[in-house]
Amino acid sequence: MARFHQFNANRSRFAHDAAWELAMRSQADFILLSESNKKLAEEKGWIRNADVDINDALVEVSRVFPIVSVALRRDFVVVEIREVTLTVGYVSQNSGLEKYEGFIYEVVAEAGRWPSVIIAGDFNVKIESWGAVVTDRRVQILVEAAIGAGLYSLGDGLCPTLERGESASFIDVTFASKRACQRVGDWCILDEETLSYHNVVLFVYKALGSVASFTLGLRKVSERAMRVFRRTITDRLRHALMPDEVISIVQEALDELRMKCVVRNRSAYWWYEEVGELEESAPEQEGSCREY
Repeated sequence: MARFHQFNANRSRFAHDAAWELAMRSQADFILLSESNKKLAEEKGWIRNADVDINDALVEVSRVFPIVSVALRRDFVVVEIREVTLTVGYVSQNSGLEKYEGFIYEVVAEAGRWPSVIIAGDFNVKIESWGAVVTDRRVQILVEAAIGAGLYSLGDGLCPTLERGESASFIDVTFASKRACQRVGDWCILDEETLSYHNVVLFVYKALGSVASFTLGLRKVSERAMRVFRRTITDRLRHALMPDEVISIVQEALDELRMKCVVRNRSAYWWYEEVGELEESAPEQEGSCREY
């Protein structure tokens, strides 16, 4: 399972720092950024769109899930992460209808190349039912393109993605293909300080597995151990009938794999709360002994 944060940082370095801190604290795997800070994106080496005016970026946080391929378009980025492909885009509210339509249909055409795709970004569309004062002409373009491509909106329409003074709207959108939609869950707006007018959107992709060659903690899994693990899983799953049995079999195999990945020449981790309390009181006890 992979956790994604979707966020418009308004090009603010402070908002970027807040987004990173939140991602680390909540154990997110990726941040999908709109209006990222150009200089910061270049310094950090984030995956970003091809235009000189950087608007979109994908930030790896956990680095648990391998990136298979990357395509940099003028106004959006396309990143394939194993079973799912992510498209991160942004279009300015000042763009004319012709440019907006070109952007939307280019994003949708790119999405049509992948069986499981998620589209996320700030598409700056105003709809009264989404909290805007008026419904603009961009709505028809976006809705027709989404319906034509078989995309589903993941937003629940309960909490705004943008709050500025007394106004609020849902201009940050998340769409998914039918296949991806079946595996995406927990879409919600986080109640966190962002240092931006935009709120952070969270969603998870539940079917995303970790890499075949991976580490358990700091322990590198050998190829031999992986072969044994695969063979064990294959043999035991032949007799599994119920989902609970499958989960139990996989968990037992992972536990056995962890036991084989012994780190040599490493001290045991024996720290616990009482040891910490003793360490803190040591200077005071030492002083008492000297006085005695």
